[in-house]
Amino acid sequence: MLLELVINYFEPLKKSELIEISDFFGFPVDRRSKKKLLLEEICHFLTSDPEYWLSLLPQRDAYFLRRLVAEGPGRPVFLEYPDNISVIELLKIIGSEYEDEDWRKAWIDGPVYDLVAPHIDKVIEYKENDGSYQIERVVMGYLYIYGIISAEDLVDIMFRDLEMDTDFDRINDLIAQCPAIHIYKENINGVNYFFAPNLFNFEDVLERISGLHDVKEYKYFSWEEAGKAGKDVPFNCYGLDMQEGIALENMLADLDYNEEERKSIIHRIWYCAQFAGDDEAAEQLFDCIGDRQDWFDAFEDYKSCVDAITAYANSLPKWMLKGHSADELNIMKISIKVDMEDAQEEPDEGPRYEYAAVCNSSGKDGWAWMIFSKSDNVDSKFKRTVAS
Repeated sequence: MLLELVINYFEPLKKSELIEISDFFGFPVDRRSKKKLLLEEICHFLTSDPEYWLSLLPQRDAYFLRRLVAEGPGRPVFLEYPDNISVIELLKIIGSEYEDEDWRKAWIDGPVYDLVAPHIDKVIEYKENDGSYQIERVVMGYLYIYGIISAEDLVDIMFRDLEMDTDFDRINDLIAQCPAIHIYKENINGVNYFFAPNLFNFEDVLERISGLHDVKEYKYFSWEEAGKAGKDVPFNCYGLDMQEGIALENMLADLDYNEEERKSIIHRIWYCAQFAGDDEAAEQLFDCIGDRQDWFDAFEDYKSCVDAITAYANSLPKWMLKGHSADELNIMKISIKVDMEDAQEEPDEGPRYEYAAVCNSSGKDGWAWMIFSKSDNVDSKFKRTVAS
């Protein structure tokens, strides 16, 4: 009965989409087969041993499934937009919509709910206890810290300071089984690279890295540091226990962003800081302030928020700097310039402050112009334009 329901659920998928499911889970099929036969074979695979294929999902997807199961079949959850799609969405195992401007909607339909609900908790418990998810968090952390790194360099960093009594065979097995090792891998000019899930232009970043001749060595990060950076994917954050990270999170809390929104914002700042030499990324660093433009009564309040974002962005490991921060190397550092002018042509407005964020990266500046104006007889006004 369940097999028939699952077949009916996946029946609308195209043949190519069914093959994507078989490819991801390593289930061999004859690609020349008719779609109906492929559908039956794949659905038989999914229903015959759910715990096996659930154990092959990334941690992010397993926890996502558990959340949808907890909501119940057909009951949607509304989530922040991630910067990369989950496997279970990509393979159409769950339903999702990206039509709303502010939220994405995701849900689990009845047949898939019946298929995974009895097993998902057991799978997650097993993967946490055997160290699989711990290794995955470490690997994901390294990928997000470095952006893109050769397999040789990543292996060197991961095994550099392990204790001599470490069970290296066990560690090797867990790393080999880690989904990230297989999903986020690309061969470029004969070299195997691993890359962050939110990096889409490999060649551009590699070209920028090669252009910074003074940055020769990757900065070393411990497993503990990488594990923290790889926690809570896709809204993982770096350095929340650092002074700059704590100050930024406190600032966002003061602006009434909830915990989920804060994680999404900080993750986004981490990403934009990598490309702050580009105008669009430089401006997007400060989007969370623009969305609270009516909250500021004085320029000093606004300035303190911009400074908190700038300090955090400069403390982050940069992809183009091989994990070093802009503060450490004084490269790609975001600096702030404040110009004060009297807006004589606008008699109803008080002093106007022009605030520019400038990132110097190999001769290229990214500009984010923000104009803050305030007077006694009008509401505060806040405009943003980009100029280069």
